Order: sequence, then C-alpha cells, then structure tokens
Amino acid sequence: MSYHSGETTSWRKSSQCETNTCLEISRSNGHLQLRNSTQPAVTVSCTDREWQSFREALMRGEFEDLEAGSPP
Repeated sequence: MSYHSGETTSWRKSSQCETNTCLEISRSNGHLQLRNSTQPAVTVSCTDREWQSFREALMRGEFEDLEAGSPP
C-alpha cells in the first residue's frame, strides 16, 4: 500500500465483496480515503481518529437502522 503523494495508491476492499460494487479504502498523505469501486474518481477522506470513531459506532450497531430492508 502506498502512503506518499506522487505514488500510486493501492485500494483495498473486503474479501466478502463478490460484486464490482464495493467500498474500497486506502491510505494516502496521513488520511484514510474511501470510494465506491464504480465511481473511483469520487473519494472521501478522514483522519485515523474519525475512522476509529466511525468503526466503533458501526460495531455498536448505531447505523443498523440504515441497512437495506430496515423500516424508515
């Protein structure tokens, strides 16, 4: 994985991804970057702390109401 600007960024996706529509993640310039594999030019970046906070919220189930099939 590349961490420096000017180098090719290596994107990773879950081994559970069985389609070409996957969330991908990379690290570049001290930030984590996220993108949808079908729209590689559109990225969102976050700090390590922001990512950690988000992961912890996912693990606590704070976003389960947003899952497909969940009532509005």
